[in-house]
Amino acid sequence: MEKVGLPIKTKIAAWWMIVGGILLGITKGWQGLFLMLSAFININVKNIFASVEGLLLSLFPLLFLILFFAGIFLLRNKKWSWQLAKTILYISSISLIYCWIMIFLFPIGDVTDQSLIIFAGLLPYTFFIVPPLVFLLLDRKNFWKIAT
Repeated sequence: MEKVGLPIKTKIAAWWMIVGGILLGITKGWQGLFLMLSAFININVKNIFASVEGLLLSLFPLLFLILFFAGIFLLRNKKWSWQLAKTILYISSISLIYCWIMIFLFPIGDVTDQSLIIFAGLLPYTFFIVPPLVFLLLDRKNFWKIAT
């Protein structure tokens, strides 16, 4: 009997999560670690933890490291990894939507500060959260047929 491979959309989502987990988990991980440590040591970094957005942006790298492992197990046809990836992507999407809304409703500083926050902070996260979520949700029936 032939072994049935993963659906193509699930493979794309898994590889997207692995690459995003490596890129953003490592590169933005240092930024998140610095923000958390500066809050504990009381270094004044414009009081970043006074806002929910600062806390969410510092926790995103941890979510991407979890997504990295979920993507690896998703390639191995594990049902629980699909649930984990979907849950983490939902949490990240809701947090990201909140951050986008707060940035546009309550601008911070002038236009250059606003564009820096959008292009350096939120756009990379959006690029690595939305497509895997869409691919996973589009291909869920095919994945459940063959997953162990």
